[in-house]
Amino acid sequence: MRIYSTLLIAALTIVAAPANAQGTDRFGQVTAASTLQLGQATITGDTTNATAQLGEIGVSPFATGKSHWFRINTDRPYRFTANTAGSQFDTTLAVYRGANLSELALLAGNDDRSQSDLSSAVEVTLGHGTFYVAIDGARNNSGSGNYTFNYSFTPTGIPLAIAPPNDNFASAAALAVGDVVFLNSPVATLENGEPAGAARTAWYRFTAPATQRYTVRTVNAAFDSIIHVYTGTAVNSLTLVESLDDLDFLNGNLDSEVTINATAGTTYWVRIGTVSDTRGTTMVTLVPAKAQGYLGLDATFGGTWWNPNRAGEGILIEVAKHPDPDLIDRSLLFFAWFTYDPNGNPVYLSGPVTVTASSVGQQLEIPVTITRGARFGAAFRSQDVAFTNWGTVRLRYLNCNELTLNYAPSLPGWGNAGTIDLTRTFNRGVGASCP
Repeated sequence: MRIYSTLLIAALTIVAAPANAQGTDRFGQVTAASTLQLGQATITGDTTNATAQLGEIGVSPFATGKSHWFRINTDRPYRFTANTAGSQFDTTLAVYRGANLSELALLAGNDDRSQSDLSSAVEVTLGHGTFYVAIDGARNNSGSGNYTFNYSFTPTGIPLAIAPPNDNFASAAALAVGDVVFLNSPVATLENGEPAGAARTAWYRFTAPATQRYTVRTVNAAFDSIIHVYTGTAVNSLTLVESLDDLDFLNGNLDSEVTINATAGTTYWVRIGTVSDTRGTTMVTLVPAKAQGYLGLDATFGGTWWNPNRAGEGILIEVAKHPDPDLIDRSLLFFAWFTYDPNGNPVYLSGPVTVTASSVGQQLEIPVTITRGARFGAAFRSQDVAFTNWGTVRLRYLNCNELTLNYAPSLPGWGNAGTIDLTRTFNRGVGASCP
């Protein structure tokens, strides 16, 4: 195995967000305006009108849903110190890393500084990467109101600042089987004509030595990584082979992995990019795929799902290896939606779909049918069941606890297309957390 670096280490001039950064109510709406300056500041805000979003409550003991979110983008290791002294309610304070709300990894958190002081304080060392801070109300009273957020950053290491030499397609770095390479994303860029779907990208080229399956993976990513694999000869005329974001849900949903069926002698272009304005370092590996079949979308992604604002209906998803021996490298997903027809009658909308290696990172389109005609109990006869095409459902997994459902009915009278946010109904048992 070869281990080498694709960049140099040098000093960096920090480009900071405004000192008066404002928190945002929803994790997914964190922007530059809510990114903390890498220095020292005091911010005031009001969580009175803050609301919980799907997956937020229970993400840690310090998340109760009346929160304001802030982002941190670091260029070097820092000691981060913060408190809510001066706030007008019983606060909590938490620091996370991760990509999606329900998969955040808690790095530090605090409720009360002391029995007599209901403000909160944290102190934690942050490496290169993207992190999130949440100010919330204490669980015992779900408090909200005016808060004061005091914080400071103390540099503890050397910044990584030189753009990777493989920033552009034409200068893609060679990647061989067994390589482990280091990548730093903060000053990587997109070039003209580059395919969409990522930011702060770096390129690698891989010529398959044999016809077999190979796996490319980011390891210990400090940013929300995404991997694309292409064939082609120019950056503006590439053909996508596979792509995947957030396959590995350990450690806050940051690492990604792509497995391709490679042909000997074919050159593949591997692009490692960041999602949104996240940044940091990662290791990139290329190895033969020892296991046959796709190990990403499995039974972990099954279960029952609902939207608490739509009590009375629910989704059942079952994922298993495909029963057809000719499709051993694929999985079968069965979807069933208990809901109501336009006349108020209970109904199941259901359908199976075969899924492949890119399925977690993409929408799964499922042709859905309605079944009618049979009778209950002893009067049931299979030949009486009538199948009617209802339309399509598209599932997009955000992680193994959260997904979005886009529906498009084609039957008359069922109305227009729409979207529903879903979360897992029951927490997974001890030892059965997201993979």
